[in-house]
Amino acid sequence: MTGDKISVSKSEYNLLKRIAESGIKEGYLDAVAEKLGVSKSTLASLLMLLADKGLVMVKEESREYNYLTDKGRDALRNGLPERRLVEVILRSGGEVDIEEIRRALGRESGIAIGQARKKGYITIESGRVKLVRDPGEVLEELGKLEEALKAVDRGEDVSVPKELVERGLVKSKREIKRKFQLARDPKTILDSVAVEYAKLTSSLLSTGEWRRIRLRRYDITAEPPRI
Repeated sequence: MTGDKISVSKSEYNLLKRIAESGIKEGYLDAVAEKLGVSKSTLASLLMLLADKGLVMVKEESREYNYLTDKGRDALRNGLPERRLVEVILRSGGEVDIEEIRRALGRESGIAIGQARKKGYITIESGRVKLVRDPGEVLEELGKLEEALKAVDRGEDVSVPKELVERGLVKSKREIKRKFQLARDPKTILDSVAVEYAKLTSSLLSTGEWRRIRLRRYDITAEPPRI
C-alpha cells in the first residue's frame, strides 16, 4: 500500500536510498556530497525538496574560522623573518654586520630587524647587530608562534596569538554551513515514501520496485494538446 506514503520524485528517492545505504543520519552538505560523489548544488536542491516533505531537516550554522594569508603561508614554509635573522646571527657567533643580514634575508631583512628590535632580541650599534636575549628563550618563543601557524593551517580551532593577526599572517572569516539530518531512521525511511511514475514498466515489475511506487494522477477532464 502506498496511500499513506509520501510522494517523492525518482531523483529524491535515489538520494534517500544512497543516504540510507551509506548509514548517514546527519552531516554537513559539503562532506556528504563528497562521500556520495554528487555535486553540492544538486545535493542541496534535493535536500530542500525533501525538507519540504518532512523527510529531512536542514539548518544553517555560522562559524568563524582562521586562515593563513600569503604572508602567513610564507612564514610557515620558511620560518618567521626574525627567526631567520636570529639564525644568521647565531651562525656568526652572536654578532653580525647588518649588511650580511640584508644579503641573507633580502627584502625581508627590514621586517626581521624591526620585529627583533621590537621584541628586545637585538641591539644595533655601528652597523653591527648583536643578539642580547638568551637564544634558547628566543627560539622557544618563536617556536610557539610557528606552532600556532601550523595549527591554523591544519584547520584547528585554536586561540591565535594577537601578534599573528596584527602582522597580517592570520585572518578570520565567517562561514555559513548547511547541515542536514534525516527525520527518520535510515533503515526505515525508504518504507515511508513512494516514487511517482507515469506508468508501470517491465523493470519495475521484475525488480519488485512497483511496491514502492505511486502512479501519477492524471486529470481526465483536461483537454488534450492541440496538434
